[in-house]
Amino acid sequence: MDHDEKLPFGVDASLFDDACWLAARVAATRKAQGKAIPSDFAQGSPEADAVALDFVRDIERALAGRLKASTEGH
Repeated sequence: MDHDEKLPFGVDASLFDDACWLAARVAATRKAQGKAIPSDFAQGSPEADAVALDFVRDIERALAGRLKASTEGH
């Protein structure tokens, strides 16, 4: 799959790369904590859906922490 297929709406490639990096970091952290990631289950299964919601919450926490760290002292 080339970059145009991944970004059909012309999203900035660096933004896409940042999103991939963040998802990989959250997945690695979850694995290190013994938590599942969505790809551990069949796509569309109730288990995958539940883990995906928890995964998104972890991404939100990671983003909130990153924003807080970037604005501290200002």
